[in-house]
Amino acid sequence: MSILSAAAHAAAGTSRSSVRVAAVDLQHSRRRSSAVFGPMALPSRDVAVRRLREMIAAGPAFRLGLVPSASQIRWRTTASDIADSVTEVAPLARDGDPLTLLETVRSLPDAGVRIVLAGDTTAIDFSHGLGDVAFAQAVVDVMLGGVPLTDTHWDPYRRRGSRLLTAAARTFGSDPRRLVDLARFHHRRLPAAPVDAGRTRTIAHSAPDARTVRLSDDDVAALRSLRDRHLPGVSMFVIHTCALLAALDDAGIATNRDVTIPFDARPYLPASMGTLASFSAGLAFPLDVATRADELQAMMTAAARMGRPVANLAVSTVKVHLARRSHLLAAEDPRTVPATAPRADLLHSFVGRIPQTTYSPFTDPDRAATLIVSDPVSPAGITVTSATSGDNALCVTAAFHPSVFDGERIGSALSGLADHAKRVITA
Repeated sequence: MSILSAAAHAAAGTSRSSVRVAAVDLQHSRRRSSAVFGPMALPSRDVAVRRLREMIAAGPAFRLGLVPSASQIRWRTTASDIADSVTEVAPLARDGDPLTLLETVRSLPDAGVRIVLAGDTTAIDFSHGLGDVAFAQAVVDVMLGGVPLTDTHWDPYRRRGSRLLTAAARTFGSDPRRLVDLARFHHRRLPAAPVDAGRTRTIAHSAPDARTVRLSDDDVAALRSLRDRHLPGVSMFVIHTCALLAALDDAGIATNRDVTIPFDARPYLPASMGTLASFSAGLAFPLDVATRADELQAMMTAAARMGRPVANLAVSTVKVHLARRSHLLAAEDPRTVPATAPRADLLHSFVGRIPQTTYSPFTDPDRAATLIVSDPVSPAGITVTSATSGDNALCVTAAFHPSVFDGERIGSALSGLADHAKRVITA
């Protein structure tokens, strides 16, 4: 089966009791993500449940009613009531830590989606197989009642057809030279770093811990102004990635050479086609504390131009199909890490401005926070997610396993992020 026919096959057909999903959804379903939004004008639990039931009834394009599976390409529709997965608790104190809601939402019965309403703050814990931040945003939009499910806003998500097949045709069919560029890139690419075969230890399966920092509007504006003077043309995400590497190193946490940066593949789709499923590709870039911001910017620009994100999704699709045929897909990930001083598998993602729509605004932009906590990519992983919240504030949240990394060190690294960003810009 070819890459493109595999993609088309993965997106085919539905039935009343199940729906065929994309192959990479199986891969994503093994991890969970959580999102904490606030402050917002949240409804009562009864109203939220009613609206979420309507979202499930609207069909599989909205993803909420599907039961994720790590082995079956057809996902059944849930027989459970979403009410079992929604709870209401006392509001947080004005200066309370929103991350404390994660323990509450994770204590709910296991389900594809679990939701906590706490005054003007909500926490959503969901299977990454159902979707990414776009999915979490849609759940919030529906709960707040800002956009009816019959609105044309949802039409791109209801449109039939393989998203991957469409993205591949638009990317490589419109300019086959991109395939040549990809071939040259992989030919020049350095081989993966050798794995240390030294002593290891096993860690238990558990939800990750998290630390976060919020850079205020003024902090962000000052960094942008400095960037404009010294590094015009370099994105703030690139600067923050380089700063993050330096901050972790300064805190005594070494990282592996290949740093993963997810690329949203939705820009490769026509405006008339969208998806609430996960549709991003984690691309590896060889980085260390000596990597200059302009070097990383050049690497990321080249990756986007040659269509690496779409190619990565296509290859991942084929790998999942092959793993299913070999009955290897449902095997547990190894839970081992080096016995001493493990290097971190760093992933840094920027999910853009939250809320992504106008249907779920923050009620107090000065306190606006969007905290995304995603399962690390490996037992020795640190997954960092950045989001612009309110006017221009930046929320940066790191997820990690506390049995592997010291939370105080990670918190210290995040606290020093702005200072390291200044050094990256002026180096």
